[in-house]
Amino acid sequence: MDSLTRVSNLAAKAPEGAVIDPALLKEEAEQKLYATWQNIHEPYRTALASRHAAEALQILSGLEAAVTGFFDSVMVMAEDEAVRSNRLALLAGIHTDSRLFADLASWCGNLGSFLSNVCGFMV
Repeated sequence: MDSLTRVSNLAAKAPEGAVIDPALLKEEAEQKLYATWQNIHEPYRTALASRHAAEALQILSGLEAAVTGFFDSVMVMAEDEAVRSNRLALLAGIHTDSRLFADLASWCGNLGSFLSNVCGFMV
């Protein structure tokens, strides 16, 4: 997902140890992204722990519309430092989850081969 590349790039700007404060999520798109991530987080981690890569990738792909909507309507680098840090913390949490898939894919072998052969995706 191209959107996860953007998540990764911005997550690197999150303050170390930043924690998400749901009360600071004011925009509808950021609330939707947070809720979607919260809904998939545990099933995704369970699939990864069970080494069910195709299932994990399918679950992770459930974030795509919410991530796209977030980037289409939310200015991540808001002037308000607390809001900006909160948005970056949200992206950092999503990045951490997506990076876990890459770790699993590496365990399974070459990522490109893995995605192509097991999941039917072209890299």
